[in-house]
Amino acid sequence: MTWHLLPAAPAPGLALCRADEILDNAGRGFRFSDGPMQFAMFVVRQEGELHAYVNQCPHARHPLDFVENRFFTANKERLLCGSHGAEFDPQSGHCVEGPCKGKNLIPIPVEIRDGLIVIAETKT
Repeated sequence: MTWHLLPAAPAPGLALCRADEILDNAGRGFRFSDGPMQFAMFVVRQEGELHAYVNQCPHARHPLDFVENRFFTANKERLLCGSHGAEFDPQSGHCVEGPCKGKNLIPIPVEIRDGLIVIAETKT
């Protein structure tokens, strides 16, 4: 599945927040639209690099952040689905532990432009 084909997905070029608002080993969720067509995504920073994904675990389709904006395991090495404990590599979105082991989060390309985190064009 490609992120931009999902209902209510934001368009490339949309600024999400200032880049300095997301600290290392932290993340922030974003929601677009309301109701059943809501699109949810998140951006995390690990070792200075930004990574963004659709906020939906491949196991049960729940958002990862059971507690708002809490995406990392306690040791900050992996992303954690707060519902069922699946763990994902932050750089690839690949599930390395838990009920959806071997599956992947849906990536969203982001970049920093003029100090803002912006949704980038999807590379084909």
